[in-house]
Amino acid sequence: MSRYVVVGCLAAAIAAVCGCKRGNEIEGTYVVAEIEVAGEKLPKKLLEGLLDNERMVAIRPDKIGIYNFTRRKYSTAPYKLDNTKVPAEIDMVDPDREGVTDLGIYKLEGDLLTICSVPSKTRWPKKPADGAKGGGVELEEMTFERPTEFKTTKDTPSTLVVLKVLRERR
Repeated sequence: MSRYVVVGCLAAAIAAVCGCKRGNEIEGTYVVAEIEVAGEKLPKKLLEGLLDNERMVAIRPDKIGIYNFTRRKYSTAPYKLDNTKVPAEIDMVDPDREGVTDLGIYKLEGDLLTICSVPSKTRWPKKPADGAKGGGVELEEMTFERPTEFKTTKDTPSTLVVLKVLRERR
């Protein structure tokens, strides 16, 4: 019997050192507590004015369910975690845009899960040439790198979401 315990502990230690997939530490049901997009925080009043189901995020072992404010619908998307990196990484497939993955980082502190992400590619306002004055906004297809810090900037379509745990996984 004790030999099985030793073998089990050894296997768990090897898996941890190798970065093999462990339990999903972020699985649970959350409510959106804060959102920041491209350097602008969503006003608390606006966030609080949303219906509860519009603020819910359900994270299951293989999918994340979120309410798409733009399309006014609830959708699910597969995701992948890599908690061997610092900060830990999350990749979420965008269900509404073929070939687009949101590249992100995450941290779980107490009952708060913070995710900062950016789409791998999207149409984004083109930067005007030096000294150019523009009338309209011209969009161009751009690619973006995974964020390295938990903040957004006006120069990228980055999103920072703070989620508060409602129910943890069982």
